[in-house]
Amino acid sequence: MEPIVHAQNPSLNNPSVFMNSHSSYDAYQERLRTAALLSNVSEVLDIDSMFSMPEKASVVRAEQMGAIQTIIHRLATDPEYAAILESLKTADLDEYRMSNVAVSVREFVKASKVPERFVKEFAEAQTLGKAAYYEARDKRDFSIFAPSLERLVTLQREYASLVAPEGNPYDAMLAEYDHGLTQSKLDAVFDRVRERLVPVVRKIYASNGGVAPLTFPSRNKDQTKDQDMALFRELLSEIGFDLSRGTVQESPAGFMIGGNPFDTRIYYREKDIGLMGVISTIMHEGGHGLYEQNLLFSEYGLPRGCYSSIMVHESQSRLYENHVGLSRPFLDRLSEKLSRLYPEDLADVSPDEFYRRANVVAPSKRRTESDELSYHIHVLIRFELERDLINGKISVADLPRLWNEKYRDFLGIEFDHEGEGILQDIHWSDGSFWYFPTYSVGTFHSAQYFAKMSEEFGDIPEMVRRGDLLPIRDWLVSHVHSKGRTKTGEELLIEATGSKLDMRHYFEYVETKFRELYPEAFA
Repeated sequence: MEPIVHAQNPSLNNPSVFMNSHSSYDAYQERLRTAALLSNVSEVLDIDSMFSMPEKASVVRAEQMGAIQTIIHRLATDPEYAAILESLKTADLDEYRMSNVAVSVREFVKASKVPERFVKEFAEAQTLGKAAYYEARDKRDFSIFAPSLERLVTLQREYASLVAPEGNPYDAMLAEYDHGLTQSKLDAVFDRVRERLVPVVRKIYASNGGVAPLTFPSRNKDQTKDQDMALFRELLSEIGFDLSRGTVQESPAGFMIGGNPFDTRIYYREKDIGLMGVISTIMHEGGHGLYEQNLLFSEYGLPRGCYSSIMVHESQSRLYENHVGLSRPFLDRLSEKLSRLYPEDLADVSPDEFYRRANVVAPSKRRTESDELSYHIHVLIRFELERDLINGKISVADLPRLWNEKYRDFLGIEFDHEGEGILQDIHWSDGSFWYFPTYSVGTFHSAQYFAKMSEEFGDIPEMVRRGDLLPIRDWLVSHVHSKGRTKTGEELLIEATGSKLDMRHYFEYVETKFRELYPEAFA
């Protein structure tokens, strides 16, 4: 490894003065553990700002978040840490520990290019951006959010100029959260979505014959709360989620918050999505939760004890949501469970009809409520918009118009107001202009993982039919979770399956499953 260079303060590049007292691996581990603890605190404050914080508290909360991120940045860039890493580069470490150090050196080099002033400003802009977003969404008025979004775009472009001044700004966004992922790779992936998936989805829309999604009109959510929660907990337990180290609860949004393997919380939103939508959320967020619960706590804060990337995280959640949760054997078992809970609603619904109606492909205004095929067209639209926004090809003012045009062209959808359109997702409000593509790329990785599992296990459908889902978790722990961040998403996929991303696995899955459901679309 090359000598560590502190980009913001070159006078600190000689670490010898710090070598005596801070050159051990223990000091390195303690420092990263402290940073991880502070990051967990930041996550808790972020969740509080979503659910509990008074409306006028956002300015102070922004200062709080800025202060925490500043401290974390100092821990990740100060000369004492540089000295620790420099000494560890030549220390007698085993391969396991050296893999941690190698990732930390790479991250130090990047972080040292970013001034403390920027870290504070960006953290504050994120908090204020979310506050503006919530107001805009509630009032259905994008103009309320636009100034905050402009600020976040400006800051992200500045970040790109700091860490990769000669590169593509969008590449800098992607590399921050998935080392090795680039715009050119995403362009190639979404070209395949355009060429192969979009035509199939349009044909299915034209031929689905008005098949209705599953509903439960006899269900009174308030009266069945306990039995529904028992079902959700049962499903989580079946996939291996440890409920003594995690919780599940209703909230205004569906997501998972982890941070350490002993506190993994799953939140689901029922509004507008119904019981089947909640079950899909439980499977999706349960996949996220399994990843968090099976990280190595002995390596907490170190690369080996952190998730590899957001994209890899999404590969885990989408595997459980789609390949398990929407499979025929899983839905056959779920049909039996729900028929016992809601016999009046399912009395005339056969297992075949249940499976078909659980996998309806039809236009949906919201990404989070869309079927598993249309979903990637929603992501494609967002990817094209954020890519061009960060690269300066379009402006924030262009977004509502372009959003509506793309939805009309791709999906034939018209929105009644901005609240259900351009303001339906929170991601851009904290500057996450890289997140949306990870949903699709993670899905395509999950198809390749599942294909490899099927090759090794043989009859996975029979395993799922029996409710024997733990071997799936154990395979993922062995090939993904236990590697932490010492491997990139691409490296994990190559080691586990023998090749880089091969979209053939995903399209074979799509054709096998949906040709049976919609033969006209594949004629």
